[in-house]
Amino acid sequence: MDTLLLIVSLVLLSLLLVGTFIFVQFRGYRNDLNLEWFSLLEKLNIRLDKIPSLIEIMKKKGVVNNKLFKEVIESRRLSWSILDDIPKKVHADLKISNLLHQLWEYCGQSESIQKSVGFLSIQSQFKKINREIEALTDDYNSNVRKYNKKIDLPVLSAYLRLFGFKHRSIFEFEA
Repeated sequence: MDTLLLIVSLVLLSLLLVGTFIFVQFRGYRNDLNLEWFSLLEKLNIRLDKIPSLIEIMKKKGVVNNKLFKEVIESRRLSWSILDDIPKKVHADLKISNLLHQLWEYCGQSESIQKSVGFLSIQSQFKKINREIEALTDDYNSNVRKYNKKIDLPVLSAYLRLFGFKHRSIFEFEA
């Protein structure tokens, strides 16, 4: 009887240790994803911060499209408020990217702005931040896919969902 109790106790203790180890590992994976997400958000917000400078340079050079400016400004305002809802953030930043593309095309029609040092500087800053966003997005999406595959392991799936681990959304858009 004492031997049986000892064996059951050891098995339960082993299961508890393995469960704790798995929980801690996946919490670490989730925390790493959160850090990557916040790094990506930081770069997206830096890009949002540069939009008023671009619009101001365009206005100074007489390259004005008030309708497009208003749409960009409103989309920028809406995008700022989205932090945790990844699908909404993807949609908002896709819209920002499309509007920025329209601004660049509009600027391409003006020779005076193309020669402006201020414009060339802000254009260079946007290119740099877009490359950084693209690299961070690739890293984030790759790690989300790995995380989601790990969560789907048949042996772990029910246990992990019990503790609130769930699939993460990927973040895909054109920077």
